[in-house]
Amino acid sequence: MSLPDKITTHRRPRAELSLLIDGVQAAPFALPRHSVADIGRSLTSAIRLAPRWAPRLLAQFSPVEDGWILTNGGRTRLWARSPTVRIACFERGARVMLQPGTWTLRWDLDGPCAANVRITSVPAGYREPLPYALNDRLVSDSVAVQTLVAGAQVSLSARMRHQLAVLFAHEFDDEPAPDNLCKAAAGRLGVSEPQVKRTAFAARDRLNRDRGRPIESLEELGYYLVHVAQVLSPDDLTP
Repeated sequence: MSLPDKITTHRRPRAELSLLIDGVQAAPFALPRHSVADIGRSLTSAIRLAPRWAPRLLAQFSPVEDGWILTNGGRTRLWARSPTVRIACFERGARVMLQPGTWTLRWDLDGPCAANVRITSVPAGYREPLPYALNDRLVSDSVAVQTLVAGAQVSLSARMRHQLAVLFAHEFDDEPAPDNLCKAAAGRLGVSEPQVKRTAFAARDRLNRDRGRPIESLEELGYYLVHVAQVLSPDDLTP
C-alpha cells in the first residue's frame, strides 16, 4: 500500500473584528463560527453601540464555509475595501461575502463609524485567544431587564468549577453543544449524569438568588458563566 503524497491538515477560517465608533476603539473580537453576530444599539447585539445616532442594527455577520456574509443594516450605506475589492458602496440590506484578507468597512452615519475585519486560515484545533462576539441570549430586546452580574459573588468549589467547565467546554471554543450535554460531560468526568445535573442546578440556584431575571436552562447557564460573568475559564478544565 502506498502512502498518500501529502498529509492534509484540516483548517478553518478565523475572523477578527475591531470597531472604531465616535472616536472610541472597541477591543478586538473574534467572530463566532456557529452563530450570527450583530453590531448595533440593540440590547441583544454582540457588540453594542452607545451613541444615540447609531442604528439598532448596523450590520450582521453570518458564518459560511469559506468566510462570513455581512448583511448591511437598514439605516445607511456601507463602504468596503479589501485586497480583492478596491472600493465599493453597498446599499441598505445588501449582503457582502467577506473572503480571506483584511476588510475596511465604513458606514455613513451622523458620527464616525468604521470597522476592520481580518479573515485568515487557522488549524482546526486553534484555541481562540480573543473573546467571541456573541449575541446576548439572556436579554429580551423588547423589555430591558436589569440584572446583577453575580458571578464573582458566588463561591464555587474547585470540584464544582471543574465539573461546570467540562459541562460547558463547548462555550470556550464556540463549538455546538453536544446532543446530550449532561451525558457527554458525565462520560468525560467519570461520574453519573444525575450528579452532573445536580452540580449545574446547584450553581444556577446560587446565581438566581441575586438576579432580577432567573436563569432557567443549561444553555443560559453556560453562556452566563463563561461569557457574561466570566466565572469559568479553560484553566478550569484541568482538575
